[in-house]
Amino acid sequence: MAPRILLADDEPRVLQGLRTILQSRSRFEVCGTAMNGAEVLVKAQELRPDLIILDLAMPVMNGLDAALGIAKILPEVPVVMYTLTDTPQVRQKAAEVGIRQVVDKSAGARALLSAVEAALGKGIAAIPQAGGNALPLAIAAETSSSTPPLPDSCATDPSNTS
Repeated sequence: MAPRILLADDEPRVLQGLRTILQSRSRFEVCGTAMNGAEVLVKAQELRPDLIILDLAMPVMNGLDAALGIAKILPEVPVVMYTLTDTPQVRQKAAEVGIRQVVDKSAGARALLSAVEAALGKGIAAIPQAGGNALPLAIAAETSSSTPPLPDSCATDPSNTS
């Protein structure tokens, strides 16, 4: 069964791009989306995903505070931060709240997929440090605006707590 991933970003186009990248690989199922940090906490508890990808700068509650809340309610669920603000300070704060991987949005699809697989324990991430450029940039080519929206596929059995 494909790992179930919950996405959180305040930009609908980013959410759609992430969904397209992850589901086009058939290795992952996007089980839900959230547009702010408070909403991701509610959906995480409701959906019980295998992994959460979240942005740093979101309304209502930022990604660092959301990750801290996720660590309290679902400590076994890894969190990957996908952000434009990839600095050593952000990486330090992210590590302090239990975020397993930080990926700069400009690093591309391969960096994100590598981080997701590493966070799930299925690979070793080769993610550049802040300001690094270890992987080719590819996200723009993979998130064409002509891609049709994909439906939420998170119909879960409430009795299933896996």
